Amino acid sequence: MVSDGLSGCAGGALAAKIIARDMPFLVNSKLKYLKTCSIEATNSILTKTIIELGSNMRSESMKVFDAAGMGATLVMALLRKNRAFIANVGDSRAYLFRRGKLSQLSETTLS
Repeated sequence: MVSDGLSGCAGGALAAKIIARDMPFLVNSKLKYLKTCSIEATNSILTKTIIELGSNMRSESMKVFDAAGMGATLVMALLRKNRAFIANVGDSRAYLFRRGKLSQLSETTLS
């Protein structure tokens, strides 16, 4: 997982810290189900977890002076057996480096 605060955005560094703190906890709380559910369910859980994380970040931004509208990018990989589930928000992207070649795995998203 990588998170980068949005430059020029009040509280960008704080937003990235919140993501780094909360995302592992949120995924871990769903880990038992994530180990065995279908591909579609895994994608849905990751999407819902990112939405939950965004809600947590908005709540925290209201507690900190001058942090309204803070934001950060996120790119993560959840590994399960021989499959990687990639999720990203913003302009951080996932890449695969294999046999000396770099391949882009995710696209830039607008949140």
